[in-house]
Amino acid sequence: GPAVSIQDTEGAAINSELANSFVDRLGVQLLTFAEQVDSAETTSSTIMQAATLEEMPSGHFTLIVQGSAGGVWRVLERKLQDTEFSIAERSSESLTFLIRYDDPKKLAEKSWAQSLAFWRDDESAPAENILLVLTPTGTETRVDALDSQQSQSDIGDQVLRILEESFLKN
Repeated sequence: GPAVSIQDTEGAAINSELANSFVDRLGVQLLTFAEQVDSAETTSSTIMQAATLEEMPSGHFTLIVQGSAGGVWRVLERKLQDTEFSIAERSSESLTFLIRYDDPKKLAEKSWAQSLAFWRDDESAPAENILLVLTPTGTETRVDALDSQQSQSDIGDQVLRILEESFLKN
């Protein structure tokens, strides 16, 4: 484990009653910190398994995750990296992520001349920016996926489905 020693300005070890008391207090604080990290990991694993999609009146989805917004934000950041989303921006203050999503099913529009080249493979459409917004609602956190017009969309619903699957896997 870690070792702590108290030294004077010349680097000589100090072994006094005051130095030993300080080391004892430091050890208690380290143990307290370790307990907090263990409980945070337990909370994270609970959060990971408690996410569900809810359909909104608009017909689009929102992801409901059990836990505080700060904890969900940290877990969601890992989930986004695990599912290989490209995170363009993140803000823990405003509880948002700006991600890039390339829908493999969505094809780029072709001009008339390009459509004549039937031997070429179809190209996928360029990646779109999706803003994930976390909103605390008591013991849960709501995650909304908004497109560039700040509205819910089918692409946002796809992103939320992928994230829900990621939560269910762990």
